[in-house]
Amino acid sequence: MNVFIIPAWHPTPEKPNWCNWIKPHIEMAKAVCSNVTVLQVDLESNTNNEDILKLNENHYYISAGNKKNKFHRTKLFYGKILNNYIVKLEKLFLNAIEINGKPDLIHAHVSMPAGYGAAFIGKKYDIPVIVTEHYSGFFSDIKYPWRIGKFYKKMRTMIDGFYVVSPGYAKRIKNKSKIEVDGVLTNPVNTQLFKMDNSHEKGDVLHLVSTGTIGKIKGTDLFLKALKLLPDTLNWKLTLIGKQPSKNLTYWQVLIKSIPEKKIKLISFLTQEELKTVYSNSDIYIVSSRIETANVSMLEAMACGCYVITSRIDAPETLVTNEVSETFNNTPEGLAQAIINVSQKKMPDRETLRNFVIENYSYKALEQKLINVYEKHCRK
Repeated sequence: MNVFIIPAWHPTPEKPNWCNWIKPHIEMAKAVCSNVTVLQVDLESNTNNEDILKLNENHYYISAGNKKNKFHRTKLFYGKILNNYIVKLEKLFLNAIEINGKPDLIHAHVSMPAGYGAAFIGKKYDIPVIVTEHYSGFFSDIKYPWRIGKFYKKMRTMIDGFYVVSPGYAKRIKNKSKIEVDGVLTNPVNTQLFKMDNSHEKGDVLHLVSTGTIGKIKGTDLFLKALKLLPDTLNWKLTLIGKQPSKNLTYWQVLIKSIPEKKIKLISFLTQEELKTVYSNSDIYIVSSRIETANVSMLEAMACGCYVITSRIDAPETLVTNEVSETFNNTPEGLAQAIINVSQKKMPDRETLRNFVIENYSYKALEQKLINVYEKHCRK
């Protein structure tokens, strides 16, 4: 099967850690298809360059050339940005079919702009299109009916299948937007990369870890306030990996400094190899987000032997079970109590936690489902 994959975002030489979650999706597709081509229109680049670059084998790249501003998602500008995206995407598409032939299927990741652009390409050239939605900003767009009606619903009428990355996310999209979801294509985890690289065992210190840009979307405030509620008898340390906030910097600095410096380690970013090492030396991975679609990092940490505590937001908690995780009610008090509960109980051993990911989210576990979806939508 010849498949073209269109990611809304993908790591670039300038941003090698940007949206690394897309890479396992592409790798798994390559494992089940005879030919996979990646078409990347880079929305993060401000360079207006018409040249097509070949980043690696069958991966074609072009910059979108749109300088972002605070109005870029308004009625006046958003349609123009999407139209420009389609022009650039078609240029990549025509170049790719000269080399690799017409695809049997197009698989886009994230509705706007990748799914929207793929929908137009698919209709114009009579190619089936499926879209996997990952983006939590979908729920921000729902606040603006014109975005849903003009763009998302229009895209949905032009594609063959619409999938999301967690059962809870599927339910929320159906309830809030009335857009039909065909099923769930969960994020695959590269369990060969994310694996235990030591024999770490729970000791006197409870090692906590979390990732994500510091901010209210990720619930960093809930997390830090919860830590201040933990009893003095609980010996813990936190590694917090993520970009510093771009807004309300003073607020976050005060909140972070309210935690004893010896208790918290802040890291802006790490490579995936470095993340593996941190996860392998941690006991609990914490998801404190207010909005999420799934949370890949949570599963990557579990593949390295971490137990999970997650907020109940109809997304990440729908990917795990009570045996390998604990949930809380999105308050500092609830998270503090969850940490206390987990610290006092016998957690599954690290191999059991890893095996949960292997059995449910490894490439091997998900390959057949992906094949079935591709075959379902390919036109005979």
